[in-house]
Amino acid sequence: MVFAMIGAASGFVASGIVVIGRTTRLQALRAVYVLPGVFILGFGGFFAVTWTQQKIREARYAAPSAACLDNLHPARIADVDIALPVAPGILLFGNGMSDHHYILWSNPDARAFCNEADGGSAP
Repeated sequence: MVFAMIGAASGFVASGIVVIGRTTRLQALRAVYVLPGVFILGFGGFFAVTWTQQKIREARYAAPSAACLDNLHPARIADVDIALPVAPGILLFGNGMSDHHYILWSNPDARAFCNEADGGSAP
């Protein structure tokens, strides 16, 4: 269905560009040149967007650094100083990720904590 929609949209855009080329009599906007370019850009754009979304998703759900997970981090609970490790997190169902139900690590709070701890500003 997605490919049919991309094909229809690409065809609509290509025909519009060809009609504009005919009315302005520009040789560069002939159908022989426009059709392959529009279809390649249309389908290539779909794959580029999908690839970009996947990379963003991987970065969002990436595990914190191994050094942060291995170290004990200072904490203060009820005015008592203690050292705690970062607990792993498991996401059983992610928002907007209906095709990925089980992710072994996706704890954004732990990543935020590790970013602050690495900078030396963890409370």
